[in-house]
Parts: sequence; C-alpha cells; structure tokens
Amino acid sequence: PSWGYLMGNSANGHLNDKVSFDDYLRPFYKGRESMFVMTAATQFPRAAQATRLGIVTQGLPSEGLELCPNEGADGWTDWWFVADHPHLRGGDMLEFYHRYISLDENEGEPLTLSFAQGARFAVSRARIQSRPLEYYQRLLARLAKDVNPQDGFWMEAAWYDVFHPESLQSKAALCPLPVSHEGMMLGPYVLESIRQRVIKSAGEDCIDCVSDDYTRRLYEANLAWSVVGPCRVVDGLCVTSANFPLTYGDNQRCTMTARRAGMIQVEAFSTESCCDFLEVGGVFYGGTAGPKNGAPLAAGDVLSWRTDGSVTYKGWKVCLSEDGYSGGYSGGYSEGFSGGYSGG
Repeated sequence: PSWGYLMGNSANGHLNDKVSFDDYLRPFYKGRESMFVMTAATQFPRAAQATRLGIVTQGLPSEGLELCPNEGADGWTDWWFVADHPHLRGGDMLEFYHRYISLDENEGEPLTLSFAQGARFAVSRARIQSRPLEYYQRLLARLAKDVNPQDGFWMEAAWYDVFHPESLQSKAALCPLPVSHEGMMLGPYVLESIRQRVIKSAGEDCIDCVSDDYTRRLYEANLAWSVVGPCRVVDGLCVTSANFPLTYGDNQRCTMTARRAGMIQVEAFSTESCCDFLEVGGVFYGGTAGPKNGAPLAAGDVLSWRTDGSVTYKGWKVCLSEDGYSGGYSGGYSEGFSGGYSGG
C-alpha cells in the first residue's frame, strides 16, 4: 500500500501523507490501542463527502499519523457530492448502522462518520474484545448474504465505531470537520477549493503541492469546463462571470469550453442589456435573458463572454447538466439575438 487516492487507479494505497504500511504494524503507537488515520468523512443519508488534505496532497508540514488532522476543520476539503457514490447505491445506511453497529434505536437523525479510506487500520486484541463474539457473528451473517453487499461499502465508514463502542460517532464527533452547508460541490474535490485550503494550511511554500501532475489529474478530470480569462469554474459543473455573485468588471473577456456533452442549466443571469453579452452558439444574451435551459452542448462547444467599459451587474452562473434542467433560475423571458455584434 502507498500514499494517496486517484479514482479509477487500482494502484492506490489509500495511505495518508507521511504514513507507511509499517506504521500499522507497530504495536500501541503513542499508547493507542488502535491505529486509525482518518482520511475521509461522510454524511448520511445524503452521502456528502469530505477528504483529508493529506491523502490528496503531499508536503503539508502538519500531516502524518494522527487520528485527525492537526489543522482541525481546515485539514479537510470542503464537502462534495457525486450522485453515483457507492454509499448511495441502495438500502438504508442509518438503519444498518443502528441495528448492526451501534445497537441502538434509529431515530432518523443524520449521521456523520470519519473513517479510514480503504479500511486501512490496525486494532489490538483488547479493542476486538470490546465487543462480544455474538456481535461479530451477527454482523458477519448480515454481510455474508451477498458476494458484494451494499453493506460492505458502509462498513468502510463504520469500522472505528465497531471497535470503539465507548466512542460512537453517533454520540459525539470524532474529528473537527468543515461546516456543512445546504449546497455542496459537485465533484469530487474541486481544485480551487483544495488549493485555497492547502495554502491556508501550509502557506506559500506549499503552492506547488497542488499543482503537481497527480493533483491535476485528480481534480481537473472532474471539471466540466476549461476556462480562459477571469471567469471561474465552480462546483465542478458550473462557470460564472468574474467575482460572481458580486459585480463583474469592465472590459473583460472569457472563453469557456465544455469538456463533456450535456445541457445548459442557468442558475443566475443579470448583465448590462445593451453591452455585456454571453455568446452561446452564435446567440448573444444580455440583460436577464440567459440561454435557454435544457439547450444541448457538445464536448468542445465554446461560450464567450465580453463586457464594455462601463456599468456592471451581478453577472451569471451557467452549469452543464447531464440530467437536464432542474435548477431555480427564473430570469427574463426575452430572447437573445444572433449576428455580428462588435461591442466595446
């Protein structure tokens, strides 16, 4: 096993930075009866995920063998979400956890678990014997019902609570984690978010930590847009005018190329109607008349944005949806126009 995690790469070792497999073979590290290095966290039932910086970035001075990041909540990525995550592939994780892990009543309360990705951990005899044999027999009988049970994905997140019945995470948080918001990044691991957290954690000396080939492949492969200019990619699937939701600037130019096929989803649109335009497929949109939701884009299609030298507005946010429009934009109803615009 080696450092890091890159989706789709079977050579991943799931180990945190500065951690080796031999560390798990040393008995009672710092007097601990178990060796867990929490590299991920998940929220149930919505299956939001957060990732420890040390498993996706090397060189952070504070990372290593500790149970939780020394940086506290700043030692994690923001919460992110992918709709096909294994935790969402069926069943009821909350019911499974309370019936087979914590052995208490499922009251439907959300559950957040910090865990070691890839089930990398070591435990002492005393930790194993903190549960009776019947506990493990019952759990095994549940898991043995299928060759690849959904419960097995949930077990990855629950192993700490199996061996620490006195410290159940349903009762108290194990690690300080980022504040959870209603909205989440589509992802996983949006590059700009991780860059900001790494710089905050390590300072300017570690900027290179987030620009190496490994990290670029990890994050940028999940972005739906390639952008030239001051516009920004956010949430993985969306692009915005510069400084959105605050006002954009004068004399700005951006080109945004779709990296995958999908349908346009406009989440906000407000520009100077006479002079600041977003061009999509040869049609120029201004004012509150954004592109039509559900309009198809092919991989390689380009959106262009230009502003003149006066009067600025809030701008726009446009997303690429694989499932069609489902957002809350309710902008103007006038149509864009096509032709030979040559504004300032």
